[in-house]
Amino acid sequence: MVQMIGDPLSSSLKLVNATAILSGGLKIGGAWGFSFPPPTKLKFIAIVEGCAQLRFFDDPGLITLECGDVLLLNGATGFTIFSDPDVTPVEISSVFQSGEKADNILTIGQDIDFYLIGGHIDFNQIGRDILVNALPKQLLIPASNSAAGTITWLLQHLAREMANEKIGSQIASTQLAQLVFVQSLRAYIEQCDMIPVGWLRGLADKHIAPALHLMHDDPAYQWQLEELAHKVGMSRTGFAERFRKTVGVTPLGYLRNWRMRLAEQALRDTNETIATIALSLGYTSESAFSTAFKQVIGTAPRNYRSENKTAPLDLTDWANKMPFPDHVGFAS
Repeated sequence: MVQMIGDPLSSSLKLVNATAILSGGLKIGGAWGFSFPPPTKLKFIAIVEGCAQLRFFDDPGLITLECGDVLLLNGATGFTIFSDPDVTPVEISSVFQSGEKADNILTIGQDIDFYLIGGHIDFNQIGRDILVNALPKQLLIPASNSAAGTITWLLQHLAREMANEKIGSQIASTQLAQLVFVQSLRAYIEQCDMIPVGWLRGLADKHIAPALHLMHDDPAYQWQLEELAHKVGMSRTGFAERFRKTVGVTPLGYLRNWRMRLAEQALRDTNETIATIALSLGYTSESAFSTAFKQVIGTAPRNYRSENKTAPLDLTDWANKMPFPDHVGFAS
């Protein structure tokens, strides 16, 4: 059966299996500058100590990064981070050939006055459509944001966990990084006017968010436009227009798309029959479900399953799937 979670953000992150993966930390002092290649993944940078400036390769503008800031990078453009714009940056990959490394933290120089933690967000194949495409090229959550207190606390504890060798420090660090990511998304959603049309903007709308909660809480229910409008205290016409302008699709179109995303997960990760999956998502026949699935996903459920079925985990390879890599991979 398809597992239901009512909170749209939680259910979406669970669906795409969004996981924060720590690459490590960088401590440095003096004048410096590093260039980073275009990120191939949804990358995050958190400033634990000090300040710096960032410039994208395709934009001459400067972004100031201060202690407590979190930056999510979602573009295909490389960037440079530096303490002084007059410093000629060096490629970050070459930096790992020198410097003192300990506990996944690279230390350069003597008088350390800057410390950042970096990593990326891992997700499954559905993640790009649901999560990555919903975020801007760069998302800066400044320390001045209302969520700064929580994020600063998390960063402080994350830095401590990364620096110690206590039992469980790796999993603790991974979970703290996950919380930093979720808190950053919360802060972004609160900035309603800055969010482009899509489901994240819907979560920031006081009338649309309750409707999203209802549909995520019970996607199998035969929701009708009139009932959803009544539940959120709006007229049928007003609700339909507001939903489309905010989310980009009609309410029932969103419901269908969400059902098909849940169906993708069930087909890929479970052995449930197609008929059982169809029934759990509110379809009275396998035929109706298959038609809807093909319209949204572009292929029949059986074909999707045969092409995307998750392979069983090889327990002999389990040790290679630990959350921490053996190297500090900022360049990845």
